[in-house]
Amino acid sequence: MEKEKFEEIITKLNYEKNKWMLFHELDEVLLESGKGIYPDWKHKRFLITDDNKILIKYGKIKPYGARLSGLLAISSDHMYLTFSRTDKGVPIESSSFYDEWFRQPKFGDMIRVTEGISKSYGESLIKQVRATMNTIIIDLFTPLNFPKTGRLSFYDPSVLSDRDNCIHSTMDEGIYMHFTPNEAKKSKLGEHEIIKSKDIKEINLKVGKEYFNKTYKLE
Repeated sequence: MEKEKFEEIITKLNYEKNKWMLFHELDEVLLESGKGIYPDWKHKRFLITDDNKILIKYGKIKPYGARLSGLLAISSDHMYLTFSRTDKGVPIESSSFYDEWFRQPKFGDMIRVTEGISKSYGESLIKQVRATMNTIIIDLFTPLNFPKTGRLSFYDPSVLSDRDNCIHSTMDEGIYMHFTPNEAKKSKLGEHEIIKSKDIKEINLKVGKEYFNKTYKLE
């Protein structure tokens, strides 16, 4: 692929250079050799250099938060939440991302309220988690006011010190994943593979694929 064409594509996609990204909009980067590079936010990160090379970093994800369910009541001052109680504690929504179970909320975790992946009503630190015979009560440091349509989740805020490697409720509402790259030897930026733009034959976009099984080719 010509340098100018590659520059045009990444500009239209609003991809920044020298920043690790997911390439979530791409279905495939097809090379002249016939090899395909398939973006996968669970296992890969991509970086475009100033000289139009694509660096690829491989790794794995681990959850640092989860969605909550079973909310029964909110106090009048919005300072504590009452949940139904299971044999494990507060009900955690099952998800394949954390093998249908995740640890319980604890002091210092953040409770967050969202609606979809683009709207957040607010968040508050957990002050205390206490159990009664039939319920679990979570006390907050600051009031948390939200509509009935809001969904609750919680996460460990200390993980955000590595924010660039966090999938912070952006791919799936209330799902928090931390990407840890595999060890990379003899590489400046931790990359495991380098693709030159001249070796790219075409770039296929994922537009509409989930609903219409269509991709769009840029070459």
